[in-house]
Formats: sequence, structure tokens, C-alpha cells
Amino acid sequence: MVLISTIFYHKWKEPFDTCQKQLMQWIRRRLRMKQMKEWKSWKALFKALRRNGYWREVKKISMKRWRNARCTTIHQAIPNKWFDEKGLIDLGTYKTGILSHYYE
Repeated sequence: MVLISTIFYHKWKEPFDTCQKQLMQWIRRRLRMKQMKEWKSWKALFKALRRNGYWREVKKISMKRWRNARCTTIHQAIPNKWFDEKGLIDLGTYKTGILSHYYE
């Protein structure tokens, strides 16, 4: 009975883990977009890139477009560790549910 419930738990756990991962990606992208709107200009983006040690030539991008929050330039200016430093809670590291520790 325990073996069956363990297999059942692990089969249902995977879709929820991927959902949490996608949710965290969306939250980070939304926060990057918010930061871009606060910068208002690509000049502040270039300053952030220089602070992170990126010195190559970069194309100017619009700071008001949702799709630009996904580009690699923004990811280099605002990496995931920046969110960790700011105190963003990663949903993938927290266990939820009453019996989540029981099955692991």
C-alpha cells in the first residue's frame, strides 16, 4: 500500500513542480519588466550591464515592451541571483501540503 501511494505521489508531484517553475519564471519576468519601466531609458540598462561586468556593444531596446523582458540583455543586467539578493522567495524550494515531508 505504501509503495502504491509513493508511486502515485511521485507521478502527481512532477506536473506541480513544473507549474511552480513556470510560475517563478513568469514572476521574475514580470519583475524584470517592472524594473525596466522604472529605468525608463536604455542608458540605465547599460549602467546595470556595466556593473555586472558586461562590456560588449548592445542594441538599444524599448523599455516598455513585455517581450523585451525576456531577452538575454535584460537577463544579464538583472540575473536570477539579483532576485535572491532582494529576498524573492523561490516557490520551488518550499514544501507545501500537510504530508509533503512524509513521502520523501
